[in-house]
Amino acid sequence: MRDPVKLFWLHVNKTDTCWLWTGSKYPNGYGQRSHVSLDQYAHRTSWILHFGPIPVGQQVLHRCDVPACVNPEHLFLGHVNDNMQDCINKGRFNLVNFSSHPGERHPRSKLTNAIVIEARRLHKTNVPVKTIAATFNVSLGCIEDVLYGRSWKHIP
Repeated sequence: MRDPVKLFWLHVNKTDTCWLWTGSKYPNGYGQRSHVSLDQYAHRTSWILHFGPIPVGQQVLHRCDVPACVNPEHLFLGHVNDNMQDCINKGRFNLVNFSSHPGERHPRSKLTNAIVIEARRLHKTNVPVKTIAATFNVSLGCIEDVLYGRSWKHIP
C-alpha cells in the first residue's frame, strides 16, 4: 500500500499564501481526502499531519476562508460556536435565512432566482404543483418549499 502521507502531498499545490488541495472536493469546496474507506476533510488531515490529533469536540477552522486551503498556518482549532462566530464576523453568514449560501449561491442548488420567480408565477396562475416540479426537474417537496415560503425566502 502506498504511503498515505505521500499521497496527501501529491494533491497539494503550494502557492505564496494558501496551499490548495487539488484532489477531489466536497460540493462545498472543501478538500476531500479518502484513506482506507474513511472520508475526511483535507484541511483536517493537514492539521493532524502538522499538529497531531484533533481534540474531541473541536473543529479545524480557516483564517484565510479558502475551503481548499490546507496550509497549517491558516488553520486553527475552535468549537462549533467559534466557527459560527467566525462566519458571522467575516460576513459569510446570512442571519435572515440561516444559510451561508442562500438560493442559487448554494453549491447544491438546483434552482436559480429566475426559476423560483417563474415557478411562483406559474403557481399563481393555478398550474398544478406537480407540473411545476416536473417542469423544473425537482422533487415535489422541493417545489412546495419554494411555493409555500419555506425556502428561497430572500426572493419576494
